[in-house]
Amino acid sequence: YFEEIIKLVDFALETIKDDKYYRIIELKYFNKKTLEDISEELGASIITIKRNKNRLINEISHIFITEKDLRKLTEF
Repeated sequence: YFEEIIKLVDFALETIKDDKYYRIIELKYFNKKTLEDISEELGASIITIKRNKNRLINEISHIFITEKDLRKLTEF
């Protein structure tokens, strides 16, 4: 089960790896940096960091929607 989760996470990260702000995900979730630290390291405002973090999470979130969730979305 955990191997499948890791593969899914790797796949999701691969889909956004070429994004200009991909590094935000690495710094925030793998290096446990604060948004302030990330802002300073990347030379961007905290607002820019937050906006792009949320955008990237939204881009990969569809990968984690379960079949059950998908069925709920299509119910009328």
